[in-house]
This record gives sequence, structure tokens and C-alpha cells, in this order.
Amino acid sequence: MDIPIAVVGIGLRLPGGCCDAASFWDFLINKRDARKEIPPERFSIGGFHIPKRGEKGGGGKLSLKHGYFLDETIDRFDAGFFSMSQAEVERLDPQQRLLLEVVYEALENAGETESRGTNVGVYAGSFGADWAQMQGKDMQDESVYGITGRDDFVHGNRVSYEFGLHGPSMTIKTACSSSLVALHLAFEALQRGDCSGAIVCAANLLLTPDLSMALDSIGVLSPDGSSKSFDASANGYARGDAVEAVYIKRLDNALRDGNPVRAIIRATAINSVS
Repeated sequence: MDIPIAVVGIGLRLPGGCCDAASFWDFLINKRDARKEIPPERFSIGGFHIPKRGEKGGGGKLSLKHGYFLDETIDRFDAGFFSMSQAEVERLDPQQRLLLEVVYEALENAGETESRGTNVGVYAGSFGADWAQMQGKDMQDESVYGITGRDDFVHGNRVSYEFGLHGPSMTIKTACSSSLVALHLAFEALQRGDCSGAIVCAANLLLTPDLSMALDSIGVLSPDGSSKSFDASANGYARGDAVEAVYIKRLDNALRDGNPVRAIIRATAINSVS
């Protein structure tokens, strides 16, 4: 029989000004919509958008100009709080920067004060590689920190290293399902006793139009920049920013350690339907 798993800590950055569980709950209860035009600091949509109705993207064009983006400026980072040098921080993917922040907040939210050196695992979901694409365009601008700063395989390891966590550490990349597959793997690891707790985290920031153009060219994105699940008017899905982390433990251990129990997971599963 599966042992119940408790969610004891939450950290997040989501569109609509959601910076913690309370603001996210308020956003949901009040049925708000965070859809907005692509911010000019990401990229200039005027150079890519196709204004003609019904025409698909492709060939350097986008049929949409809206999506879901963080309200905060993503180039801010308290580097002194972590162990990296200035030279390394300059090469660091904003996704890695924000992951470190939300993981800290998830541990703090769980009331954990002595996690360093413990057997806590890290399971990080990843999808886009916008920063890597941007950094890879200038082959003359290389750095010793280039690979660890831009490649997503390091997401889980970065968190483990900075927080001194000694459990399993990995990045899972299965496109849209990455974070839920990461949760499943963490759930199983806790059941087996591979780790005493697990950080399940994921990051996706839309920094360039490249992946959106590729997805638009095969007709999966909504020209409205809005997802309408289970609605007759659905015409594709909308892309958006998201950075989040949950800290999970076996329920009996969470109760023993005095952690707040914010939710209980009784089972997870993964499959493939063709």
C-alpha cells in the first residue's frame, strides 16, 4: 500500500502577480486572468506578429501576440545570498536563478531550518531552452560557466549544490508533463526510502520567440494567446512563464517533524497514450 505523501512547503512565481500560495489562491478564487501582450523587454512582437486573421505562423512569424508572463523583472537576483561568483551569475539562466529563490521559499514555508547535509532529493522539470539558444548564437562569446549556466541538465544539480542536499538530483524533460513526471518520480523515491524528503520544482520562462514560432508553425498555439480547455471555442493552447517548487515528505515523517501539512498525495501515475 502506498504511504501518503504530504506537501509541506510551497514556493512560486506565476503570472498575475502570484508570488506565494496565498496570492495564487486569491487569484483562483477571484477567477482572474493574467493574459497580456508579450512584454517588449522579452522581445519585440511587432517584428514577428502576423496581423492577418486565420493565417498560421511559420517562417519567422507568429500568429499570436499574447501570453502569460511574470509581472516581476526577471533579471533581478540576490547573488550574494548564494555561493556563485559574479562571473558565474552573469552566465546563469534566469530559470536557474528563480528556481533557487522559490526552493528557498518552499523550505522556509515548510519550517525547515536544517536541511543542509540531509538526504533530500531534487527533481526539477524543464521544457524550454530559450537562454541556451540566446547564448549559443555568438560562438565567440564563450565562458567556463557557459555549459552550467545555460544547459537545463544542471537545474536539479544546481539546487542540490546550493542547498547542500545529498539525495537524488536530476532534471526531467518531457515537455508539458515535465513537472508532473518529476512529482511521480519523487513520490516513488519517497515510497522506496531513497530520500527523506524531496524538492519538486520546475521553471519555464519565455525569453525568445524561437520555440513559440516552432509550435505555432504546427498549429498547436492559440492565436488568441489563451487556453480554453473543454470549451467549444478552443483553438490551441497559450504559453506562459512559471517557476514553482513544492517540498514533499512522507506524511508520518512530516507529522513527526512538525511540518505544516498543506496537502496530501495518495497516488501518482504516468503513461503514454498513442
